[in-house]
Amino acid sequence: MKFRNCYFLLVFVILLLPVCGHAQNYFYNDNYYENDVLIEIGGSANAMRSATDLKTNKIHAGGGLFVSAIYKNSLAVRLEGTVGKVSGYDLSESEIAKGVTTYNRNLNYRSNIYEIALLAEVHPLSIINSIRNNDDAVTPFLSPYFLAGVGYFSFDPEGRIPNSTTWVRLQPLSTEGQGFPTYPEREAYKLQQVNFPFGLGVKYELNRLLNVRLEAVYHYLTTDYLDDVSTSYIDPADFDSYLSPVNAKFAKELADKQLNSNPSANGIGSQRGSPGVKDSYLSVSLKLSFILGRTKR
Repeated sequence: MKFRNCYFLLVFVILLLPVCGHAQNYFYNDNYYENDVLIEIGGSANAMRSATDLKTNKIHAGGGLFVSAIYKNSLAVRLEGTVGKVSGYDLSESEIAKGVTTYNRNLNYRSNIYEIALLAEVHPLSIINSIRNNDDAVTPFLSPYFLAGVGYFSFDPEGRIPNSTTWVRLQPLSTEGQGFPTYPEREAYKLQQVNFPFGLGVKYELNRLLNVRLEAVYHYLTTDYLDDVSTSYIDPADFDSYLSPVNAKFAKELADKQLNSNPSANGIGSQRGSPGVKDSYLSVSLKLSFILGRTKR
């Protein structure tokens, strides 16, 4: 099943869960009962920014859909699909003027992000209220919470050809020799990988049907190649040995951009990235959701 088909699965779950969301009733207010288990279905608008080896990372807009089941407003399980974008670059005239060599790399990248995640939420105020009220659920209208879980995301970094508006996929170019027999320790990186999101949020109940949330989530990655930059420069001749002529040409143009401004530069073996620190991205989202499970008395 292709990665993007996960969104069809998410939509199917959203449609199915309201049928299954019945449990013991208790009083929500003078007009409505509330189930122990409530279903929340919603969407989000987010801002996403990466943290990679490149020095300047831009903020991009995105969005998502989610469905969650929450027990007594205290503990929840959420399935969420997110679409976003990340990008970064080195070039900065002010830093180049200062002689900062990492900016002289002049590397750049961009990538769309598609993620599906299973998350757990903990709402401490609701837990405290339940203890104080002898396990009777009390709904706080403002509820801060913690969340953490596991995600599966897709990325596909592209780099811009110097002095051009053309962007080229970077993973097939093996810009640091990934997958080349000459560098057996550098495996080709996969474009679909597991990540580990965790963060903080606050939920405000507008009324019995609507919630609004503000949430910040850090997505820890197990790859250092979100931006296609991690280790050191390789000999450009290796591209001719292991790639097609077209890809070898692109790889030479994109692997070491210092050569474009200084043809005599020799970066072979020198540091291109920092493999000791994995890449990541941060998303801040505003969510609006519908609450299912409250019935009229």
